[in-house]
Amino acid sequence: GIGAAGGSGIQILGLLEAAIGLGLIAGAALFGWRRKAHNGERGLYRRVLGFGLVFTGLGLASRLWPQNPLAPLALILVYGGLVAQAGVLWSSILQEQVPREMAGRIFSLSNVSGNSAMPLAFAITGLLLERLPLSVCLLLSGGLLGSFALMLLVQLRNHPGPSAVAVPGRPETQQASDVPETGAAG
Repeated sequence: GIGAAGGSGIQILGLLEAAIGLGLIAGAALFGWRRKAHNGERGLYRRVLGFGLVFTGLGLASRLWPQNPLAPLALILVYGGLVAQAGVLWSSILQEQVPREMAGRIFSLSNVSGNSAMPLAFAITGLLLERLPLSVCLLLSGGLLGSFALMLLVQLRNHPGPSAVAVPGRPETQQASDVPETGAAG
């Protein structure tokens, strides 16, 4: 993997952080330049599927190309882009579906619950890494995320919700109920 390319742990960490940062910037910029509606829940679930594919790819890359640092760096770059886009979609979904008077509480709850889950995830990952190689943990994570995302996409297909999140300033994303009626009153 990336550690086999040489360099100290701090250099490797710096490369990984840079790749995530560049991915965040690229993912957010590409998302902002899109002219189509952002596909709400379906788009979010597709990003979660993307996380699963990235983790699976990282697990495979460390086994298939242990001396090549480019594959893991490219996957981490993609991961950063997915994180940026998933964050935008999640915020948009909350803004669309949460009443304005409850928005502060719901956004706070979302933030606190997400941040509170991180220590639990770190603890579980640490326990797994004591018993399994990193590549196996990545493959397991990728498989679980991918399966979860596919389950959500199938659920959404069987019980569709809003088809897209309205993007401010882009009339093509507005639903008919958002557009004021014109014409003479009868």
